[in-house]
Amino acid sequence: MYNEFVKNITKENDPVRQKALYNEKTLIGRLHKYFLTYFETFSVPTADTLFLQLLSILALESAHSIRFLYEHFLFGITEKSLNVFYYACSYAKVDYSRFMNTTVRIALKLIPDSLQT
Repeated sequence: MYNEFVKNITKENDPVRQKALYNEKTLIGRLHKYFLTYFETFSVPTADTLFLQLLSILALESAHSIRFLYEHFLFGITEKSLNVFYYACSYAKVDYSRFMNTTVRIALKLIPDSLQT
């Protein structure tokens, strides 16, 4: 009976794996926490998908296409299909001005208190 439940656990829904992947003591965990501010208006699955895309761009240092990212990086770390990544880019109501505002907010936080005035 236990094996019936184990079959349903995949890379995405395994809570132990998710905690290990996004643990704040790991580089990926710190990147996830840092970039989470960019994705806070999205649903959790969409934010996770967009973060994985961002992670693949950082790892490969380029983004020729979503297919390229998927074939050379994403396929190896997730069980999500290529269509999930296309969907996230096409239909996830992205407000790019919000990304710019978030970047500016983060940059302003880097200014020491003594120089802010």
